[in-house]
Amino acid sequence: MKRISGVAAAMLMVLGLAACGGQEAAQSDSTKTAEAAADQDVPAACAVVEEQMATIAQNYADVEQTSAEDPDAAVESLRSMTAELEAASPLITNKEVRLVWDKFIGAYHKMVEATESLDEETMLEAVTALTGSAQELSELCGDFVGQQS
Repeated sequence: MKRISGVAAAMLMVLGLAACGGQEAAQSDSTKTAEAAADQDVPAACAVVEEQMATIAQNYADVEQTSAEDPDAAVESLRSMTAELEAASPLITNKEVRLVWDKFIGAYHKMVEATESLDEETMLEAVTALTGSAQELSELCGDFVGQQS
């Protein structure tokens, strides 16, 4: 049951952040790639975060519903989600946003470890880290999300 709760919490974090940012994808892929290669300002980096979170949330929208039926598959989905978050890192070149993004990914790694160990203290630490880093990301990007054109 603890494993299911941890996986559900992690999934909801991505879904919640994606919902806060909206689902707009206003820039073309080539524009985003060019921005990622150049010096990004906070709004541009946050737009990349928004797009990545929305894509990942869409990819894993059904996992929360199936986690109770197959906890092992849900944990594997959490691992895959963490890998996808990490794969998006090179697109975020703004140092301020990247620092918070890296904390967010680190918290997802902690969540994977916690769901595997089923240790109550580790799970609490992971949920706390995930919640804190998600809030930091939301606070940093909240003013900019959905404003890129």
